[in-house]
Amino acid sequence: HARAAASAAARALPLFTRSTSAKPAAVRIAAHADSAFVTDQTIQPIIDGVRLAARLFDTPTDTLNTDAFVAEAQAVADRVGAVLSVISGTELRDQGFGGLWGVGKAAVHGPALVTIKKSVKGATRSVAWVGKGIVYDTGGLSIKAKGMAGMKGDMGGAAAVLGAFAA
Repeated sequence: HARAAASAAARALPLFTRSTSAKPAAVRIAAHADSAFVTDQTIQPIIDGVRLAARLFDTPTDTLNTDAFVAEAQAVADRVGAVLSVISGTELRDQGFGGLWGVGKAAVHGPALVTIKKSVKGATRSVAWVGKGIVYDTGGLSIKAKGMAGMKGDMGGAAAVLGAFAA
């Protein structure tokens, strides 16, 4: 249960704050278990990944726009030795992603499709994680007025995938 406890504690102590004086709490988990798996080297990446995902999810879209998210993804890719690829602008339309292009083309920060790839020497299979990352309102305020406060959740999938990738 150490990984689950570490994840819950990490989410309960978020990194994001709009306060200029608040400092995010440090999270350090001490766990006793029979397994050698419970070590700082295995738990800390989980804590850091959960807190990254939570920070991205908690950050309002006036701060975490498409360009900012791409920069976050690039930082993760650089840190873990992965390759980031971004399809944006009219490239989306030209490569068959007309839905993304059509919905986001009028935004101040245009739409982007981000992929991160890491090859692991000796790997015998591939794994793909996919998460939706809409970081702006896609319209329909008049029909979604009651649910607008939760619209930032539209990027929770991408935040979770990026946090897991970082971990």
